[in-house]
Amino acid sequence: MTHALITFLGRTPRDPQTQGYRETTYQFPDETSEKTAVLGWNLAQRLRPNRVIILGTSGSMWDFLAESAGIEKTESLLDIWEDLTQAVEDQTVSDELLQRIKLLITSHLNIETQLCLIPKGLTEAEQLNVLDIMAEATEGVDELSLDVSHAFRHLPMIAIVAASYLQSIRNIKLKSLWYGFYDPDTHTGTVYDLKGLLHLFEWIRALSQFEHTGDYGVLADLLQRANSCLGGPTRKAAFFERTTRESLAKNEIHQIVTALEATPLAGVASLFQPALQDRLKWNENKTPQRRQKQLAMDYLERRDYLRAALYAQEAFVTFRVSLEKKNPALYDDRKTARENYEKIARKNYKKDRLPKLYWNLRELRNALAHGTETEKAKKMMKDENTLREQIEQFLKSW
Repeated sequence: MTHALITFLGRTPRDPQTQGYRETTYQFPDETSEKTAVLGWNLAQRLRPNRVIILGTSGSMWDFLAESAGIEKTESLLDIWEDLTQAVEDQTVSDELLQRIKLLITSHLNIETQLCLIPKGLTEAEQLNVLDIMAEATEGVDELSLDVSHAFRHLPMIAIVAASYLQSIRNIKLKSLWYGFYDPDTHTGTVYDLKGLLHLFEWIRALSQFEHTGDYGVLADLLQRANSCLGGPTRKAAFFERTTRESLAKNEIHQIVTALEATPLAGVASLFQPALQDRLKWNENKTPQRRQKQLAMDYLERRDYLRAALYAQEAFVTFRVSLEKKNPALYDDRKTARENYEKIARKNYKKDRLPKLYWNLRELRNALAHGTETEKAKKMMKDENTLREQIEQFLKSW
């Protein structure tokens, strides 16, 4: 696993008396303290990631890194020192100059180090540029720690959005989010790991996927973390539902609901409990055909037309089985009920509206499932509104 730390380098004026950068004593979560002018430098040595990515503008205190790395002002390095010090003062540090000190800093830390110039991020174009730079610097990274302590004003927001973006497109795990809070009253700092925000991002990402697909299985890992009783049933319920086995899904959902009633979700997870419970409401319907019909309508709302058609047809067959007072869970009873209705439907095709809608649904279901369209199916699927209307009309007709 490749772990990277992204940290920002700020701009602080040197002390006119000592000619050094102002240092702050920071207390870390393990209750140890360290004095530093740049928290990310200390985090790099504490976390020992595989890669350190230091982001700063052309006026950031890059010369601090050289000082902290113990780069001596020897004759051979004097030109680098002079160029770097002057460039920091003039806010004209260039990529070329950073490349000259990169190897020296990497050698000192004994960690792969990238020094990246970023714009101030005041315009949309500059903000996207920051995101691109972070994406390029994290190529091949599996885990990411982010330190926003010295990021200039709005840059922490850009950094967190960028980290979330990297999590989505690269599946990079956001491991920690560091922030060094400076207390002007005591002139000391406290280092916080804002993992709660990362957890919130995980839930938002999963919920977005869940809302789009209706698949609550994407919440299973998060629910498992929140309550060990929820992970397994959630995975099974989602699997059974999405493979059109409503009765098996119902049993698993009963376990989920019972566990939530006994121990409601806490912390960040509690914000998403109402959405999950709302998605499971189809289970409250008393009869199998009502549950299947509700699922058909739910999938129709999510524009999952194949599952909507599948559940609509299965709900109707279940309804016909119940009229014949047979067992809707038995294949033979379902087959017989369907064949019996189709005999009636053929006779009354021109007289009644329901038989016509039934045959239309069957044709749609086959076209959606197999990708082969009859001329009639093509007309019903000429656009999304027409397709939706066909399924909706059938569901409302009985």
